[in-house]
Amino acid sequence: MTMKGIIICYHPDNKEYLDRLLESIKTDYPITVLTNGIDRPENSYELGAIHIAKEIYDEFILLQDSVLIKDNTLFDVLFNIDGNVFITEGGYHYMGKFVSNTLGNIPTANNKDDSIRYELHWLDKPFTIMDNPLPVHTEIFDENKGGRMRLESKYLIKWKGTWSK
Repeated sequence: MTMKGIIICYHPDNKEYLDRLLESIKTDYPITVLTNGIDRPENSYELGAIHIAKEIYDEFILLQDSVLIKDNTLFDVLFNIDGNVFITEGGYHYMGKFVSNTLGNIPTANNKDDSIRYELHWLDKPFTIMDNPLPVHTEIFDENKGGRMRLESKYLIKWKGTWSK
């Protein structure tokens, strides 16, 4: 039997986001929150969570803490697609469903610059971009979310805290 679960990459500065995310998730899949500096190395970003996740689950969905689930069928949709699947156009944001034994050598991010540099280069093909993916950028900014860029798909909303065009 394949062990499947959800990993949330969490930074304590985003507690408000995490609480909303956890309230929005309605699933029987186990959820593991990996906290920066506690459950994963300080400033290891998503790659640090992926290193740990592949030791916990055979297949896992990685979400960032700044996400809100709109449609919980997302989890079954992702787990029913073979292989590694990104949620965002082009494979940005590290979010998606990953098969642990296909991940190979995962680079280590020691700072935000590393994390951004590896974003599109950490996972070798083949991988899939899911139908109805999140856009990479929008022109929508939520003032009630600290001016963060709002990305939205059929399945979820993500508030993007760092971006460049």
